[in-house]
Amino acid sequence: EKALITVISVLSNENLIRFARDALEKQRIQNAAMPRDGGLDFEINHVVIPLKDTVQSDLLSTLPGALEAMDNALGQDDPGDAISNNPQRICLVHCARGASRSVSIVMAYLMSRHSNRFKTFEEALQHVRSVRPQATPNIGFALALRQFERQLNQENT
Repeated sequence: EKALITVISVLSNENLIRFARDALEKQRIQNAAMPRDGGLDFEINHVVIPLKDTVQSDLLSTLPGALEAMDNALGQDDPGDAISNNPQRICLVHCARGASRSVSIVMAYLMSRHSNRFKTFEEALQHVRSVRPQATPNIGFALALRQFERQLNQENT
């Protein structure tokens, strides 16, 4: 069975977006040329979420598309499903430094799709920092995520 790897690039710089697309296309070509003698067979999808890492950037309007992309990547028809343990579906979320934009998207995903484990901004940030110590959403994103947390709590009451 073919593994599906989805790379979500949370970027605004066209040069970085082009670089990511080119690198992934090169990997696709290499993968297609590899013999399949029991080795890993995979397909790569690439999703670009345009977002600048600025205090003024509107994270909340970006979230619906980003969360849907992550749901699709992980094959979760029902976002309320348990965390996917399907080794055939991998989702990588990245930005330029891996500290603010991608962290904010992943935190929103944890808070909205796995609210039984990550009920608060602090719980989601603590978990992300356990694997990515430099995780530091910019102040605008942090405020937006706290607003997102309040919206989720209102929906769940």
